[in-house]
Amino acid sequence: MTQTNLNHEPDTTEPSAPENTQVSADSVGLIEFSQNIYWVLSDKLPSTEAVAEAGLSAVIKLTDCDPANYKIPEVTRSESAELHTYELSITEIDDLSQLNVMRLDELLRRYIAHSKVLITGDDPQLIASSLALRLGWLRGRRIDKCVELAQKHGVDSLKQELFNRLLVPR
Repeated sequence: MTQTNLNHEPDTTEPSAPENTQVSADSVGLIEFSQNIYWVLSDKLPSTEAVAEAGLSAVIKLTDCDPANYKIPEVTRSESAELHTYELSITEIDDLSQLNVMRLDELLRRYIAHSKVLITGDDPQLIASSLALRLGWLRGRRIDKCVELAQKHGVDSLKQELFNRLLVPR
């Protein structure tokens, strides 16, 4: 039978923790909109490698493109990860139709359950408004909460338009 010495003091030197070399989404300048959904302006978009290293698996670009090709990703592979890039035709307030918001929702649902998604575009108000419309129309969030969240992310001149669109039942 072995006897334990209770008076023995434990070793005070802690083993060195392995250095965490993974980059976080915050460290590459991405702004968190909600859980697993980040956004950044197109001109501040980090490199593909940095985005992949930050744990994101998809990028959705709000740009002028062919609306029919929104489901076809451009796949970029790096040593550590694979990044899918989609283009969605949203460049102005009139593009925030229910169809485009449903397309955005479809792309987000493919990834947000298991990884992070980045949305990028030229106008922060369009990015935040599109995400707020998604929450209101498709996720059943209250109108005031959607507008409040959009305001936190820079929606000011589109606030009334966003509110009016959220009033329209889906």
